Amino acid sequence: SGRNSGVSIRFIVERLMQALLTILMLSIIVFALARLSGDPVSLMAPMEASPEDIARIKASLGLDKPLLVQYWIFLTNGLQGDFGQSIKWDRSAMEMLIERFPATIVLSITSMVLGLLLALPIGIWSAVKRDTLIDYFGKIVALAGQSMPTFWFGILLILFFALYIPLFPTSGY
Repeated sequence: SGRNSGVSIRFIVERLMQALLTILMLSIIVFALARLSGDPVSLMAPMEASPEDIARIKASLGLDKPLLVQYWIFLTNGLQGDFGQSIKWDRSAMEMLIERFPATIVLSITSMVLGLLLALPIGIWSAVKRDTLIDYFGKIVALAGQSMPTFWFGILLILFFALYIPLFPTSGY
């Protein structure tokens, strides 16, 4: 029993270290992609902005600092829950995240319930009717569900349920 708890604690510590490394790598990727996506100052500054105005905006955003310093600021701010300001909406990104979180939870739970309501009966039916047309249909549905990108499936659902059978609006909650 004591030996098993030591193994499980070691396992948990290893997994936690892997998770931290994964989060660190993801933060580097997000930071790099944000820098590669273009200069946010060009979006924020008016067309008639002078070079001094652009330099002032860069300084206020910390974009005049070396990349390692910018990454450190990005990382420490993120760990404190400060995700910055949205350039498009000029609001706190955390505010927007919190505001949209309930809709995300509703969407997640709804999709999970609908998935289970479809997948379980199709799976059971396929298992009972092995090597029949029903089984092949179940396998095709499962393969399509696993291989189709979720954004594409979402677009198809919007097309079907909002345009062809207008049950839902095309956007909004």
